Amino acid sequence: MIMSGFVLLGIIAFASLANGQEGEIIVPDNKTQCINDMVQWCNSMKYPQQGAGISMLSVTYEDTSAYYRVLCASDSDGTNCTRNKMPWFSCTPDHVLTYKGQIF
Repeated sequence: MIMSGFVLLGIIAFASLANGQEGEIIVPDNKTQCINDMVQWCNSMKYPQQGAGISMLSVTYEDTSAYYRVLCASDSDGTNCTRNKMPWFSCTPDHVLTYKGQIF
């Protein structure tokens, strides 16, 4: 289940990075559906027992105005992703989803 969670994280990360023509960032039109998908992802996550391991994903990208570094880690404490060393989104084992430090 962790692997499917990281596949979803990878898809979300790369979808948010998808460049259109001339370097513009393509943002999904349906933000409500995106939020619903994130909540559903968090609610369906199952985490390993304490000490069972850690999975990490690191992505760097840039657009016309900035350079971004995304780091995600997932273990028995949940999934935590940062962007440029700032909180981006996280999901705890008890299914609490946060985005930029705000609880959904």
